[in-house]
Amino acid sequence: MTESANPAEDSINLHILTNFVNLILDTTKVPTAVQPIFFGARLIPLKKKDGGLRPIAVGNTLRRLVSKIVCNKARGLVNELLPFQYGFGVRQGGEACIHAARRFLTENPTSCLLKIDFKNAFNCVSRAAFLEAIAIHLPGAFNYIKLAYDNPSTLLCQTECLESAEGAQQGDPLGPLLFCLAIHSVIKKLQSPLNVWYLDDGTIGGTATQVFSDFEIVKDESQKI
Repeated sequence: MTESANPAEDSINLHILTNFVNLILDTTKVPTAVQPIFFGARLIPLKKKDGGLRPIAVGNTLRRLVSKIVCNKARGLVNELLPFQYGFGVRQGGEACIHAARRFLTENPTSCLLKIDFKNAFNCVSRAAFLEAIAIHLPGAFNYIKLAYDNPSTLLCQTECLESAEGAQQGDPLGPLLFCLAIHSVIKKLQSPLNVWYLDDGTIGGTATQVFSDFEIVKDESQKI
């Protein structure tokens, strides 16, 4: 890593950037006319293997910076999401879920295992649900996140402008946290001895009766969010 040619200028820039971030977080003063753009993004539709699309929203740098700072402050929520959810703030969380499932099947060879994957999860999750969860678990960031998601923002996809009016933007640094908080009330209700999730990918294991009962809970409760 090379040293800066002008440390004094770097210090000034850092001071200005810090003040900007604090202004956004402390006062949520983003002019109304600017909000759709500041909280908007370039939309990149990635093609899935099954032919579907995965819409990735790449927001502007300053918005992403503020959101990443909020994510950093939200690390304490990891313990509230565990031992069910490994999709936010857990290093190698996906691998942890895989090993848990393998161990469960090894120790319970006659049990059932069910894999669940919500369709288009990030774009369909209720904004009201994750805003309610943020108000409870991360109240200091509520005003900022409400500002980001309370009204539609602009997504630019090639030459088309679309409205982001539903769900959490997949690509927003806060997206995984918002999704995890929204579905946490559902996955906590499941009774199967194996109940692990990586974002919207769930693995449930137990007797046939337990697994089927939990699947019905997921179907019914997820309709609310």
